Amino acid sequence: MSKFGLKFAINLYALNSKNSNKGQIFDDIYLDSDSEDEIVDKIVDFDRKYLNSDVLPIGKSNVRFTSTKLTNNPKWIRHGTFTPQVYHFDSSKSGFCKAEFKLSEKSNIIDFFEALVTPDLLNKIAHGTNLYWDEFTVQEPIASENYNWTDTDVSELYVFLALTMGMFNSYDVKDFWDKYSFFSRPSLNFHMSYERYSLILKMLHFTIEDPKPNDCLSKIRMPLDDITNNFKKAIVPNENLAIDASFVLWEEPIDIGQFNKKNPQYSGLKVFVLVDIQTDFVVNLLVYTGIETEFHEVDSNLGISGNVVNTLMEPYLNKGYKLFIDSLYVTPLLAKFLLKKCTNMTGTVRKSRYDIPKLKWKLKTGQADSNHTDIMLVIKTKHPCYNYMLTTQFEDKLVIVGKNYRHGYHLTKPLPLNKYIEHMRIIDNSETLLCPLECIMKNLKWYKKIFFHLIDLCFLNAFSSYKTITKNSMSLNEFHTNLVYQIMNKYSTKCCARHNGDGVYIPEI
Repeated sequence: MSKFGLKFAINLYALNSKNSNKGQIFDDIYLDSDSEDEIVDKIVDFDRKYLNSDVLPIGKSNVRFTSTKLTNNPKWIRHGTFTPQVYHFDSSKSGFCKAEFKLSEKSNIIDFFEALVTPDLLNKIAHGTNLYWDEFTVQEPIASENYNWTDTDVSELYVFLALTMGMFNSYDVKDFWDKYSFFSRPSLNFHMSYERYSLILKMLHFTIEDPKPNDCLSKIRMPLDDITNNFKKAIVPNENLAIDASFVLWEEPIDIGQFNKKNPQYSGLKVFVLVDIQTDFVVNLLVYTGIETEFHEVDSNLGISGNVVNTLMEPYLNKGYKLFIDSLYVTPLLAKFLLKKCTNMTGTVRKSRYDIPKLKWKLKTGQADSNHTDIMLVIKTKHPCYNYMLTTQFEDKLVIVGKNYRHGYHLTKPLPLNKYIEHMRIIDNSETLLCPLECIMKNLKWYKKIFFHLIDLCFLNAFSSYKTITKNSMSLNEFHTNLVYQIMNKYSTKCCARHNGDGVYIPEI
């Protein structure tokens, strides 16, 4: 039975009862329960205890998790003062775990990158790449004779990643080795030849164990889990968190990809990230794979977007964190769920969402209209276009954000909208900074695209941790240049010595 059918049966049962308070009691049971089975059990216990009845118009075995609208019936109030229930957050434990990763104010740039892209991780990737070559020689014995392959190692993979990060948005890798090309970089031949680089790129593989059945991310599972765990171990997040979605560009059809005809920039492989707003550090991530996405589902009525939030926030629930999210995820039911987990939420919300109240149709610029319940507040404002906000954290008041010098009056915004823009702007700026440095290349397998996107996130997190720990206000481009040079200076000698002989000269980059 669907959850809609369950709700209808409960309402019908309440109407047929002589007890006038029974409908309200059942509504409370319905809203406070996390699953259909729990609803049925509570109603049966209620009947047995108070009415000596054992009648229920539905069978427990027929109840299944399905989507429904009738999951939350908040009682919206137009008048009165909204007092949010803000949970306390202990900030004394927040910050980077410097001792665990052996980082300090005197650490070099490469130390921060190696804390996330560890030698152990690259050792596993080197092992998987070498195993893949062995399989390739068995499956394609004639084609393998055309390649001069020697087993790769950690040092060579660090050089490989440094070269890839230094290529920026290239659509033809060969141009960087071609001396007649506009993008020619003669120094690359001192570190790795084009033939060797392209062969590693072709053989790059991440599977070293038998994949789990029905795991569509099995080809990228090992580096994805290792890097995600490193992100979680590296920091205890600060109070304010945000969830955002990034896209790995992919043009060809794929089961786990998405295509947006109106906005092609939002097409490809979707990756959800949880970001610490204060440090701009990605603390958790989730690759979207459609219906096979690894959600930690607690309530089917939250939907896919709600379960994305629950999965990313699961390690940080019941700790007083404050979450900022956009309209893709926000629903009144999610706000109630997070509030039960001692987590306040603020975000934009679509006016078409179920249970969102109807507010004033027309507003002037700077005006706002609001409704609230005992736990959440919905605000409609025009600044300069209409915005709907839902919050469980901030009060219903206007703050001055500027002055109209032409007419001489102050410009105001609702406090939730002002805080939302203030925090989410930081996330948008970090994505803008990363765009010119992304490792984007054509003709790659989808799992290699995701791997290079993970390396980009490691690079961004290394930059964030470096600024926070060393208090050095270095630009992202300068950090990028120094990181590539330090990787070459540390690993390129070993790598080139194995392939080109001893006494290798490493030029300045």
